[in-house]
Amino acid sequence: MDATSSSSAAAAAAAPDNRPIRVELRSALNGELLSELQQEAPCGVGDLQCRLAAKFCDGARPTLLFEGSPLASTDFLREDVSLAVVRRALPEEEALLLQTARKAVSHVKADHLQLVKDLRMPPEPLHDVLAATMSLLDLREHNWVSMKKFLSQRAIVSRLIALEPQQVSFDSQLAVEEIVHRHHNSFNHEVISRCSIALVPFATLIRAFLACWKA
Repeated sequence: MDATSSSSAAAAAAAPDNRPIRVELRSALNGELLSELQQEAPCGVGDLQCRLAAKFCDGARPTLLFEGSPLASTDFLREDVSLAVVRRALPEEEALLLQTARKAVSHVKADHLQLVKDLRMPPEPLHDVLAATMSLLDLREHNWVSMKKFLSQRAIVSRLIALEPQQVSFDSQLAVEEIVHRHHNSFNHEVISRCSIALVPFATLIRAFLACWKA
């Protein structure tokens, strides 16, 4: 098994590999075969972890072990491999954060979102929170026109409430993390509340998802 670290991830992505590889996944507890996948190399470990968490409806990404050693989410698989899977539940603290955030989002009203849509251009904190929220749902166009279209969706609140942390793709998780890392002040409660009360719950949900992914 050849795992490529995050430092050479770009080179791995650029390499015209695309060879089919077999990934065998067994329970670390009893060796039971959980799944056997055909993937294209290089296969990202983080993406594999997210897919497994969604498949098993687990609250947290599983730990994948190769010969007893854990793989990093930024590693890549390049050849046939058998991995041990340590399934993980979401810790109580993170689960409570997520529950609280969902309750806050459930109170967001359509007329509050309309006030945001009526802005000619959004303040930077509002733009950042919306960009991160859209990234949760694999939406990558973050211009103001796309954001207003997003806010017009009738099911936006229900979609966010129903979304589980493990259902967010690894690429989208990285996109959200990058936005928050570059604009961390925008997700501060006091900062975003000065721009829009309606988006405070969205910022709370983003922080809860980040905590769940790191759990």
